[in-house]
Amino acid sequence: MKALIFSKLNALGDSVVALPALQHLRTEFPDTRIIILCSEIGRQVFEGTIANIECVASTRQMSHGWRSLALIPKYWRRLRGQTLSGALCSSDEPAFVYILGMALGVQRRIGFSAGFSFGERLLTECIPLNREKNVVELNLDLAMAFTGNRRTTPCRVPLVYTADDAQHVSEALKPLGIPPGAPFVAMHPWAKLEHKEWPLERFVALGKLIEKDYSLPVIFISDTYRDTLEGLNVLAGLTIKQLACVLEHTRLFIGNNSGPLHVAAAMGTATVSLLGPSPLNWSVYWRDAPHRTIARNDMACAPCIRLGQGTAECENSVTRHGCLLGISVKEVLEVCEDVFSRLTPADGFQAEEVGPPPCTGDTRDD
Repeated sequence: MKALIFSKLNALGDSVVALPALQHLRTEFPDTRIIILCSEIGRQVFEGTIANIECVASTRQMSHGWRSLALIPKYWRRLRGQTLSGALCSSDEPAFVYILGMALGVQRRIGFSAGFSFGERLLTECIPLNREKNVVELNLDLAMAFTGNRRTTPCRVPLVYTADDAQHVSEALKPLGIPPGAPFVAMHPWAKLEHKEWPLERFVALGKLIEKDYSLPVIFISDTYRDTLEGLNVLAGLTIKQLACVLEHTRLFIGNNSGPLHVAAAMGTATVSLLGPSPLNWSVYWRDAPHRTIARNDMACAPCIRLGQGTAECENSVTRHGCLLGISVKEVLEVCEDVFSRLTPADGFQAEEVGPPPCTGDTRDD
């Protein structure tokens, strides 16, 4: 059986926005096994959602930096001897991925021309990196370069969870006063990088206003329970698939540009996101539910995080965190009110325009 390597070693959001590209590969080559080099979080996203895949997971700490070179012998021993028809590298993959593809003798090694000269010299095919495109489209560009079918449009791929996941979520929501089928709002006030976070106290104030004005319970989703959330409705310790289940049944998701935002969007849930230092091409791509992005792009330093490059902290010494601190609770509430006005109890939402449907295959232009 032929196989191909798809490399996606980053965090939750990066994995979710790669799902349409992986679904395209699966549709075009139903009998080809897709081997995904990914993080442990990525493995939880991909397994059960994309058919006939093998996830080779490593920690983010091991897969980035010079220590990642130690993974080459391990992966080479695991993958050698297989008939590999291609290796696909997205724009921000670590150096060892490029070396591994060459070491395995993969004939088609495809990636982006992104200014990473060392990695690009090891590729057989370079495609332009259009930094104005949404990240969903960029991942699909990579897949289409391999399949040759360039008439495909992205389609939303919901994460697939089990009945056990749904039962766990139902039981977890009951102590928060949310019975099965009851509407609620979910917030995730965190991000991988601290300078991508809107202040927690503003999320709390916003939540109280929503509960007052709309009589909807607001829950805070966290990876672990945090003392800063004491006295609030907190849902913590979920697996990725359980998170997907929660967010599919959420009336509205509000959060920073982080993984749960993209999970909510993939599940077809309305979202309000605070983009902060992230570029606009990380906005939610889909239009089959109301999505609103709030960003302060009037600042000279924004966005400080771009495709292929980034910063670990705010570097604006004059207006620290101004791209997020400049967003008021009132402004976000007004955006939420606009989204609520487009939601209906019967349909869940009123689509503003026809958007990409969930994936059951590819959606092609005729």
